[in-house]
Amino acid sequence: MRRFRQQLDQQLGFLRRSSEAYDGGAIAEACRIAAVIRVLMHDTRHCTPLLAHLGATTIQLHTTVPRWPAGEGIADSVEFFAGMGTMTLGKGVTGFKPALQHSSFHGLLPADRWWTQVVWVIPDLPRLTRRAIVLTAANKDGGAHVDEELPAEYQALARAGGVRIHLQGPDSSLALGDVQSICLRDMAYELLSSSELLELTA
Repeated sequence: MRRFRQQLDQQLGFLRRSSEAYDGGAIAEACRIAAVIRVLMHDTRHCTPLLAHLGATTIQLHTTVPRWPAGEGIADSVEFFAGMGTMTLGKGVTGFKPALQHSSFHGLLPADRWWTQVVWVIPDLPRLTRRAIVLTAANKDGGAHVDEELPAEYQALARAGGVRIHLQGPDSSLALGDVQSICLRDMAYELLSSSELLELTA
């Protein structure tokens, strides 16, 4: 158990350093963030997550994503949902960046529900959970492996202009890019501000 606590401390250190580098402009660090989150959370027949080794799969994790309107059985009528990231307005410039501590919502979820919570919905594409974003970034988009093709819903988040938000006023819409990296940075913030997770390193 001591070794697993040390491993958690090390992984959280990786997460902090990648977050600091991301905030300094190294957007590619988002893939390293994804790789760390996969180590903590991803559970398969051949892969045991670090939280399971620690007997901590039921701890509460910080979420900045409000519950989607219809909860677990989300209504088909909801076509767009941006649960992570925040719009910035100033001096005629509109942008999109990680919300971090400035998120309008802060709550707690059991680790398994945090992992599978829907955080983005794009019209006509599959819903995106933290799990889907993390595993695609880690397993297919450079975190630990590179695939020839990426899922369409992940590509929409990643490519420039892949997501378009409609605005009021003279500018009718805003084309976004690198949304997947913004989501990953917000996930790192959530984990690094989850008290029950941090207490496991003691």
